[in-house]
Amino acid sequence: TGLVYEVIWVRLTGLVFGNTSHAISVVLGAFMAGLALGSWWLGRKADRVSSPLRFYGLLEIGIGISASLVPLAFRSLDTLYWAFAPSLENVPGGNGLLRFLTSFLILIVPTFLMGGTLPVLARFFTEAVQEVQRKVGLLYALNTFGAAFGTLAAALFFVPQLGNTRSTFLIAALNVGIGLTAILMASRQQGKSAVPEQQTPSVAGQGDAKTDRLVLAALATSGFVSMIYEVAWTRALTAMIGSSTYAFSIMLVTFLVGIALGSSIAVKWRRGAGLRLLGLTQLGVAGGALLFLVGYLVAPYILIALLKALSYTFPAVMTTQFLLCAALMIFSTVCMGAAMPVASQIYSNKLTVLGRSIGNVYSVNTLGAIAGSLAAGFILVPLLGTERAILAGLFVNS
Repeated sequence: TGLVYEVIWVRLTGLVFGNTSHAISVVLGAFMAGLALGSWWLGRKADRVSSPLRFYGLLEIGIGISASLVPLAFRSLDTLYWAFAPSLENVPGGNGLLRFLTSFLILIVPTFLMGGTLPVLARFFTEAVQEVQRKVGLLYALNTFGAAFGTLAAALFFVPQLGNTRSTFLIAALNVGIGLTAILMASRQQGKSAVPEQQTPSVAGQGDAKTDRLVLAALATSGFVSMIYEVAWTRALTAMIGSSTYAFSIMLVTFLVGIALGSSIAVKWRRGAGLRLLGLTQLGVAGGALLFLVGYLVAPYILIALLKALSYTFPAVMTTQFLLCAALMIFSTVCMGAAMPVASQIYSNKLTVLGRSIGNVYSVNTLGAIAGSLAAGFILVPLLGTERAILAGLFVNS
């Protein structure tokens, strides 16, 4: 549901701000800022509630209600934005700041609530500290696979067939339905007591302040670099497969599927998570970025040959573009997806504050992604070019 909303909201903001890359970057930054705040604040709240599942249900209902009001808010924003925009034309960065603040104010409630769902569910599902990598990896993988499906569904069905407003109401109803189901399940479990704290070791793994700071720094940097790659890869692939809504959706879905696969793989790792394993995931991201640069040199010839062989039919074009994007991005994105559950296992050393730990990990990764998106869109790609921006990310990962 979150990615269906995101696709719709980007379209709505395009009607107000115009469909420029800078406007889209600012809106996505506002979207991710809400996620970061929600995961940080609500992760702490999850450790104090008696029923995390009921709390999750309330979050989903809140997402549905607040998201259903967003189209109306954007219509109101149109008048407000154009009232202030002319007076800020001569202020450096004034219009960009106005776009961010107005988008942030509209999107803050639903995105804030969305950000809390992962740490709250992690708190509900995890019964022992040693299970964090497996449980968080599973939740993160399912969430990301759902995001990929939502992106495709929004681009291919919801928006073209139902339009922005009706799609929003339908998905909002789905959120409310999820929330009511979770609350019903929680009420049936009221007789069951929570896992006693003494059954779970309070400390697992390294769990010291220096290691914690290093993990958070690594996750923030990983989020920063991953968005540099996404922006640069999108720019490079757009030159090859076009800039249509379908082409953009294919690139985004490929990126998300790779992350989901990486998280799924981390679920099955039996070796204990440590800083060495986290470092290897970052080296893998860098190696995948190098493979992208090499593969991109021959990819156009492969694309043309395959399309000729398949007679340029629409399904063939979509499938070929997806497979080509996957071949170029898969190794890096798989390693990106594996980093989150590994880092969560290292950082989460107490069950009693698990929600806060997962919230911290998710929020710093998201904040890094915000900075990376803005830096790539406004500084690195315009100044360095696509290839050098990828090389800069590769250097940081290494």
